[in-house]
Amino acid sequence: MKKLIENIMPGTTFITMFGGLGCFINNEIYGLIINDRFYIRSSNANISYYKKIGWLRHSYSKKKYNNTLTRYFRVPEEYLDCDKKLLSLITLELRQRSHELTRLQEDNESKLNKLPNIQRSLERKLKGVGIKTVEDLKSTGAVQVYSKLKEIEGDSLRKEILFCLEGAIRGVRKEVIPKHRKEELISYLN
Repeated sequence: MKKLIENIMPGTTFITMFGGLGCFINNEIYGLIINDRFYIRSSNANISYYKKIGWLRHSYSKKKYNNTLTRYFRVPEEYLDCDKKLLSLITLELRQRSHELTRLQEDNESKLNKLPNIQRSLERKLKGVGIKTVEDLKSTGAVQVYSKLKEIEGDSLRKEILFCLEGAIRGVRKEVIPKHRKEELISYLN
């Protein structure tokens, strides 16, 4: 089986895992070889499809748990007997996985709490003043966002929040913002 995979996907590397071999191309796993059987790593989009057409799902047992299902599905012989079909299947899954990773990365990039200095409590306050995405924060600017928050919070809002916002926009912790920049930000408030 390893030879077949090497012929279809030149450049594949193999790493021992799940009692078999993980098949990787460009550091991305796409399948497993276990007991001379090939299992394709399913993208989120195709899991239900493989279940529907009756492909067997790989599972393994942990100490405390009887059976843990993985996202790997046993590829039928008809695919293994036809290089084009198998290559097409592997390529489809790699492409689909790439799209899923891109979407996940874009989703994380738009989440405010993925920025430095922005905890969930501050994120909720930001959403309360109309700042719902990273782009909203960057386009509005730290001083204007702080002013919006101050309208709601009043004098209880600490100036440290201004530095948190500036750091989030810059992608750094508030502690590394230069002193002259902090003074400049404060002067904009007056």
